[in-house]
Amino acid sequence: MRKIFRTVLLAVLLSVFIIPFTESNAKEYEECYHCEMTGAYHCKFCNDTGELFCRDCVGKGGYYCSYCDGKGYLVCTSCNGDTYIRTGEGEIPPDAEPGTCGHCNGTGKLDCIICHNDGWIKCTTCNETGFEKCHNGECDKARANKGVCTYCQGTKYMVVGIGMKPEWNDGLNNIPKEGELIWCNDGESTYRYHKTPTASEVKKANDELEAYKKKTLENIGKVFNTYDESYYSKKEYKKLKKIYDTCVTAINTASDIEEVNKAYYKNKAKLQRLRPSKLDKYLIEMQYKIRKEEFNFITGQKDPDNFDPRPYEEISGEYCVKVAEASSKSKAKKLMKKAVAKFK
Repeated sequence: MRKIFRTVLLAVLLSVFIIPFTESNAKEYEECYHCEMTGAYHCKFCNDTGELFCRDCVGKGGYYCSYCDGKGYLVCTSCNGDTYIRTGEGEIPPDAEPGTCGHCNGTGKLDCIICHNDGWIKCTTCNETGFEKCHNGECDKARANKGVCTYCQGTKYMVVGIGMKPEWNDGLNNIPKEGELIWCNDGESTYRYHKTPTASEVKKANDELEAYKKKTLENIGKVFNTYDESYYSKKEYKKLKKIYDTCVTAINTASDIEEVNKAYYKNKAKLQRLRPSKLDKYLIEMQYKIRKEEFNFITGQKDPDNFDPRPYEEISGEYCVKVAEASSKSKAKKLMKKAVAKFK
């Protein structure tokens, strides 16, 4: 009886220590979709630039002062801006001359106490740069596509499950030798490795590369055409087109998927950062109208002590961000009108 028990125990131990090295227990691995087979870390938040538009000023570096409507001054409340001195009843004396108002020293204007006559309030969050550091912790350590993908550790493949051992030849952790048997992607079968691919394998690889290039060219084309050409100045569009053409050439001449992805990510960020100035100017105007309507609504309350302005400030902030991200004037205008309607 003891002999039978020892035999069974030995069989169990052998199954634990020997079987994991057999083909049936090899762990499956798959192509890493987090880095799109580049092996490098890509930040989807900032497109590998390491920066985001400032959350407060949305990339503008500051705000138009809503208190003085961006003028930098207020109209004198004593002379209504015409510079004439007035009596206690608000009438202009017969012998009064222009520039005699003592309240504004004859200028018709009063200093704006909010922006100090600048008309523009500097953003303290980003120190007027319009950008702030990317909030993604991983991007902080692996900025601008220089770091190793945290999911595949640079191998371009992810192990499915646990227990992959370095001594198993999976073709990734160990460099296979000519004619060596290595695990397949399905984790169940094997194939014999050879450095010189067959004609059918070469054709399949080329077809896959060309299909990937076509898909990537479509994606970079969408980025290039995000905004209408009319929104750019001639100089801006010329620069934009140059970046796009450089990217297209790099993709078409790439020898593998990794090179295609590097060209795409590098130039995608450049295209997105080159925003059309004409559209941006219009977006600022729409944001200003939203902020002005919010200011008029809040300051016009009959009982300000019992009025909570925070919900309306949040509405204004939310729609200003949406307007800043609008890809056309028509979309920005619709958003502005929708925001203004909430202050009626």
